[in-house]
Amino acid sequence: MNNIDELLKKSKPEVPNLPEAFSQKIIIKIKEQNLEIKPAGILQSESKWISLFSGILLMLVALIFMNNTIFEVQMSGSLELLSFGTKYAIDFANYLPLDMILATLLIIGGSTWLLWKSHLIKQGIALIAAGSFLVSSIGGSALAATRVNERIQSEVIKQENTIPIISWFYKERARFHMDHPNVLMGKVIEQTDNSIIIQDPRGKTVKIRLPSGTRVQTGQYLRLDGKQVNDGFLANVMQYCNPTTAGRYFSHMGMNPHKMNKKMMEHHQMMHGEDNKEL
Repeated sequence: MNNIDELLKKSKPEVPNLPEAFSQKIIIKIKEQNLEIKPAGILQSESKWISLFSGILLMLVALIFMNNTIFEVQMSGSLELLSFGTKYAIDFANYLPLDMILATLLIIGGSTWLLWKSHLIKQGIALIAAGSFLVSSIGGSALAATRVNERIQSEVIKQENTIPIISWFYKERARFHMDHPNVLMGKVIEQTDNSIIIQDPRGKTVKIRLPSGTRVQTGQYLRLDGKQVNDGFLANVMQYCNPTTAGRYFSHMGMNPHKMNKKMMEHHQMMHGEDNKEL
């Protein structure tokens, strides 16, 4: 047994002889570098808070994207199509800003992952995802319900210079105005015995033959489902529009005289089957 112990001792490398002041010199060098060693727990805690705040920031970005998505749908007037039922659902879908919707979902996904990664929210990833989506949707809808978007757009359109990002949201986008051969929207400006004259959002006057038994008043906003005829438009269904939302749509059309950029113009023409002409 003693022989084994001796063999083990002999197999170990010998520790070199170091000068007596060696350890003190090392300590002095460390102090000169001003090194600060943080406990692992502090580093992990900082990482969690960074993930949490980054997730919250992304959620706010998703809220803004959701707001602009809803604003674009509202200002296109395409929601009027859904008032006549599901037969115009496909036409309505053509006006949806799919790029904005996809970007919003991706941002919400990133926010969800960061919030879950922080481990400071003690919930499963599915519940965090649902919460992020609800916050972005409700917050975006509430923001879109205010007049802040219209005010921003009005100011941006007045600007001769392009404002990065903001001009893209409020000048280059939200330009697809509802245009359907079987659906009209307009303000009553004149009445006759058998018909009325309306002014559509573009300022064009159209003669309308209303369904029998319907009554309207000058100044009312109407939406009409029917077909084009030689002397105007024959309406099969007439509905009254909310004067507040309709007025906002008409106002939006009036303050947006600028031409679309090439990409937006091509998209508009594709949806309406128009020839390649300047709008």
